[in-house]
Formats: sequence, structure tokens, C-alpha cells
Amino acid sequence: MRYRRIATAAAALLLLSAAGAADEVRLKDGRVLEGKILEEGPSEVKVRLRFGGDLTVPRADIASVERKDLPEEAVARKRAALDPKDAEGRWRLAQEAKDLKLRKVFDELVDEVLRIDPQHAPANEVRGNVLLGGRWMRPADRDRLVAEAERAEKEQQGLVEFQGRWVTPEERDALERGLVFHDGRWMSEREAKAAQGFVEYRGGWVKKDELESIQLRDSLAEAAGVPLTVAQSERFSVATVYKQDFTDLVLADAEKSYEEFSRIFGVKPGDRLFDDPFNNKARRCTVVILEKEPQYQKFLDGLLRFHADLKKVLRPERVEYMRRQKGFYLVDPDCWIVGYQFPFPREQTRHSVVHKLSHVLLLRWNFKGISWPNWWVVEGFGEVQEVNSFGSCQVFCTTTGYGEATPEGVVVRRPTNQQLANMSGTTRETVSRVLKRLEGQGYIACEGRAITILREDHRKG
Repeated sequence: MRYRRIATAAAALLLLSAAGAADEVRLKDGRVLEGKILEEGPSEVKVRLRFGGDLTVPRADIASVERKDLPEEAVARKRAALDPKDAEGRWRLAQEAKDLKLRKVFDELVDEVLRIDPQHAPANEVRGNVLLGGRWMRPADRDRLVAEAERAEKEQQGLVEFQGRWVTPEERDALERGLVFHDGRWMSEREAKAAQGFVEYRGGWVKKDELESIQLRDSLAEAAGVPLTVAQSERFSVATVYKQDFTDLVLADAEKSYEEFSRIFGVKPGDRLFDDPFNNKARRCTVVILEKEPQYQKFLDGLLRFHADLKKVLRPERVEYMRRQKGFYLVDPDCWIVGYQFPFPREQTRHSVVHKLSHVLLLRWNFKGISWPNWWVVEGFGEVQEVNSFGSCQVFCTTTGYGEATPEGVVVRRPTNQQLANMSGTTRETVSRVLKRLEGQGYIACEGRAITILREDHRKG
């Protein structure tokens, strides 16, 4: 029957409800209908279900009928019985309505409490009101009264409001003229910035001790055509296309490599290996890491354009060689290490910086009275420094201007394994292992004291 389906759904909803009492019609099959009994006759009972809808049930299906108040009816009866001035009685009834989930009745009762007793604390808290000076009020009214009191107090002190703060009339006059207060006196913004250690740069203000780093960043970025991050120390300026944390990491690699070089070769703290020997100027070693080859080519053009001294000392064939490589290093008139990442992993650029820095340091250091060490010493020490820093080697430099060119590659003469070990601060066995590994990988061919750096088309595999 249709009423049975409706009754089943209604009963399920009612049995899940946590609300209070209502009329109950118990069916013989065990179900219970809750609501308001509208009509009760000898053959049927008509019920208004609590959650909506009227239902007529045959007497033959009913086990029992029990009349009870609906929760809202019980609350309404108690509400009507309250004294018109009974704020506490209404507050207690409001809590009962809240427990019965009668939200509308709860709100009405709270409003009645506040009309009877505007300072009733629990009811004010329900409404989000705040206490000020023993009175409950809306937060907006509290803020208005506090602001009015502050204004009266400040005006009594002879202060005036200027751009959201209270100042003396004299301070207001100075501020209206664009002056700022610094070091006990009023002055122009330019004077104040200078007194605070700022300098003007490209329409803004930067710390004087940061100006060099910012200028370097901007000049290098203009040369490469991409934004750069910069990290500096007393010895190095590092600029990369990557985020600051990677740039800082490269700077730390360079500093660690320098300290290791100093330990091996006895470099003193006062030795300045990167200064410009031609112009007798203090210099840092500048490291630039780009991402792609077009950035590298554009940077090289820009470097030659703004570095007049560099343009004088680089032969055209050296410049052409630099263009064909993934990077380069320079040792005069000042020191540069430049390269780009793609298509290799970014971490390999860290290896490249340490490897090339070892070349720069050896060529700048007067190694036992020889100002220009043998190429093999330079390259071999690069691998040693990589191992010291990272535990492995990932870089091997090709070269120009050293050794004898042959169809297979470039032949160079090298010291003995023991001499190489003494020069690089390692053991003869380590030198021997490195040589065998490079030969096994097809990079070199060894014959006595001669080593051929193989051209790519003559390498194994």
C-alpha cells in the first residue's frame, strides 16, 4: 500500500532524530510514526508527520496510539507561562530550545532576554558583543568609542592627526614638506637615506655595501638577457639563472675548493689570488652559470662588449674556441668561470665550477716558481678537486694552446706519476688509477710519458 512506503521513509527519519517527544502511532509490524495526531476515529487515524506530510493509517494496522507534545509545542507552552520580565527563565528555556535543535526559537528567546536585560552576559556573548567600561555593545560601537576617547586624549595633549598617526603641529608641518626625522633632526629623504647607508640606484635606494653585488647582477643579467641571482663573498661573485639557494650552494662549493687548495699549496690568508695584476686592482673571481646555449652566446658577446681589458688580451681564435664549448675560464686580467647547463643535470654544473676553479687557482698561483704549469697538472688537479668536493669526477676539459696537435688529438708530455702525486697532494696509486680510468673510458691514450687527449671521432665506443 502507498501509505506503507511513505510511513517507512518517515519512520526512518524520525527514528534517526534526536529531538524530543511527539505523538506516537505504533504499528503492528513494529514501526513507529511520530508527529501530531489530527484525527482519531474507529476505523483510521490521521497523523501529520513531524517532518512534513499527512498520513492516514487503518486501525487494523495500529498496535497503540500515544499522544504527546511536540518539542516546539512544549517549549511554546513554557514560553507562554513565563513572566514578561523573567530574563533568566527565558535564558534557561533558550538553552532547552538549543538542545532540541529549535534554532529559530532559540534566537527569538535570546533577543527577548536582551530586551529585558541588555547587560545579560551569556546572551551578549552569544550575539558576539563585547564588554567595555562595564557595558555590553557591538564590536563596531566599541571601536568607535575607543577611537573617540583616543582622539579626545590626543587633542588634549596638543597633538594633531596626520596620515593615520598623532604628531605635534611642528612634526606635521615638517612631514607636509616631505622631511623625515633621523638622528635627532629633520632632514630631506635623500639626506636620511645617505645617513642610513643607502645610495640611489636606478630610481631606488639600495644599501651601499650591496651596491656592487646589485650592479654586478644587473650587468651580467643584461649581458645574458635573463634575470640572475647573485651571491658574494670576499673572494667570489657567483651569478646563476637559478633560485638563490642554488646560487648560495655554488658559492659554498667555490669557498670549500679554495680552502682545500690553500691547504695543499700553503696559500696564506693575506694572499689575493684573483686581483687584477695589470691595473693593480682588487678583484673577485666571477662565476656565471646559465641554462641554455643561446644565453651563453649572448653573455659572451656582452662580456666582450663591456669588458674592454678582456677584449684586448683574448685572441680571436680563443674567442672562437670559447664559443664552441659549453663554458670557459679566464685568468687574466681578472678571473672568470662561465658555462651553461643544458642538456646535462644541474648538479654537474657544480662539478664544472670546482673543476675550472682548480685551473684558475693553479694558473694564478706561482707553483714552485713556474707561472704557467703544465697542462696535465692543471687538468689532473681539476679531477682531484672534484673528488675532494663530491667524491667523483664528471668533467674533463678539452684545451687549446697546449701540446702538439695530431690527427688523433693533442699530445702532451707529463711528469711521472710520483711527481703528479706530489703536486696534487695525493698518492702515486691514485694518480695511476685515474690515468687508467680515463684511458679505459677512451678519453686519453698513454704511451710512456706522452699522453694523447683523443679527439671525439677517435674515442672508443
